[in-house]
Amino acid sequence: MVVGFLGAMYIFHSTSTVTPSVIGADSLATVGQPYTMSLYTGKFTNATVDFGDNTTTLVNYTGTNGVQVQHTYSAFGTYLVYYNVNAG
Repeated sequence: MVVGFLGAMYIFHSTSTVTPSVIGADSLATVGQPYTMSLYTGKFTNATVDFGDNTTTLVNYTGTNGVQVQHTYSAFGTYLVYYNVNAG
């Protein structure tokens, strides 16, 4: 079963000159299978990713400008994925 997916970007605060963006993500995910998306964030303190199914994950800066996040959806649906990058 395929999960409908629509990505979105939501930023509360940014002191960086870099605009965070999704640089790699399939538009569809499969229920029960890991879904991976790549974010280009520049240097950041941390980022919170909201997968749209009442699940969030906190990603801390690893020394690179991009991070990969992974999530497994348990139910069919259409989900809006948001992320908040804390650059300060």
